[in-house]
Amino acid sequence: FPNLYISGTTDYDALVKVKINGHAVPTISPDVNGRFATSVSLSRGNNSLEITASRGTSVNAVTTASIVLDQEFPTIVMIEPPETPYTFSYSSILVRGVVSDSYGVKMVALNNAPISLFGNAFSSLVSLKLGHNTITISAADLADNISSKSIRIIFDPPIPKLDLRPLPAIIKNRTIHLSGTTSTGASVAYSLNGAPY
Repeated sequence: FPNLYISGTTDYDALVKVKINGHAVPTISPDVNGRFATSVSLSRGNNSLEITASRGTSVNAVTTASIVLDQEFPTIVMIEPPETPYTFSYSSILVRGVVSDSYGVKMVALNNAPISLFGNAFSSLVSLKLGHNTITISAADLADNISSKSIRIIFDPPIPKLDLRPLPAIIKNRTIHLSGTTSTGASVAYSLNGAPY
């Protein structure tokens, strides 16, 4: 398990005793300036630390601390869209899911941009480009363990509708008025005798 480095100062003639989870490490004698240092081995989860400085049989000072060794990664669960390659016909898609961690989530990002958490849930509308898109959700916990999950989405918009008002078969003028309707967001191009117009 990882070691925790501990250092501090006390009276130069004091003795420093350190306990981690109730287990004592060798007694430390500070240097002439009162500085001391040691390292202790941590267990996964909660660890209790106690540092005592004393002269002889009298205790001068006691310091305690609680330290969490967190080596677990946050869990990301996607609610929508599906985690498998997914074909979508609209230019934006709602991405939502939940993130959990035993000791708390510090940050969630969508394609490297931080997004808000509501409790342990996230939700964001993502714009899609035509064709293949990759959406990546990343989560970091308080110990900076990072998890990520990516989903692939294919933006394949439907063929736009095009309704042209009826045209006469024979006309006497060199120009003709064209009008009609098409799907929202679609663009219309014209050609005459095969040439762009």
